[in-house]
Amino acid sequence: MLPVSQPVWHWMRLALALILLVAALLLGKGILFGRKRDDWLMHRLIAERIRHFYFQFLLAHIEAICGTSVVERQRVLDDRAQALERVIRRLRTPAYRQTVRDDAALHEHLMLDIPEWKGEEVDGNRYAEMKRFWKELRFNWQTDYSTGMLDRKASAFPLFGSLADQEHTVSTLEFITTFCIVILQVLAVLSQIVFSSSSGQTQIFVLISSLLAILVVGLQAYKGGVGLTEDLLRNRAYATYSAKLTRDFTNAEEKDGNPPDG
Repeated sequence: MLPVSQPVWHWMRLALALILLVAALLLGKGILFGRKRDDWLMHRLIAERIRHFYFQFLLAHIEAICGTSVVERQRVLDDRAQALERVIRRLRTPAYRQTVRDDAALHEHLMLDIPEWKGEEVDGNRYAEMKRFWKELRFNWQTDYSTGMLDRKASAFPLFGSLADQEHTVSTLEFITTFCIVILQVLAVLSQIVFSSSSGQTQIFVLISSLLAILVVGLQAYKGGVGLTEDLLRNRAYATYSAKLTRDFTNAEEKDGNPPDG
């Protein structure tokens, strides 16, 4: 194998490092696929808001839904189609995402007005079924989902799975790569003492440590670009709030076990 001259080796190493660094930053920070991620996030926002609308609409019309009048229940179905159409038009406006970002007081969480209970008579069985439905799909399902995002598998490197799995894998790879860089730097220094700074061993140690440093940058860019840590913290807070809401709902249910009478 013919030896590579020092200037050529230097420029080859520099070019490879630059290419890998740029690729890591482009992929990690979402420059190449940022638009697709933005579209996905917008669709996710719309889907979540429609889910909010669904449960809020049930709450706003709970007396008619649990009532004894078939005509009133049919009217609720007709009203829902019209209300959903209005909500979707609102969600698809270009400025809606920014409106949600600026909504520090959570004014946008209500998709429609929820009136006070009028005191009309409702069917006890329907009312009990509605409470079971609400607890299972509005509280328990959301709590289980957010808790699942925090659950970690026993595997040391779960590449897929929950947010906790992904964040743990990236953080572990960062630690291992950084540790390897330290070892290679020590070996490079020892190689310079024993041989010389231009020896093949020294150059190999320096090259590998440079590539690993670029890998660390790429891992950090990926973790920041996809928001792994932020999503993990958000789901942890969401799981806590969901559990509290479930407890509050259960306590209120125990205090008022019977449906209101007319």
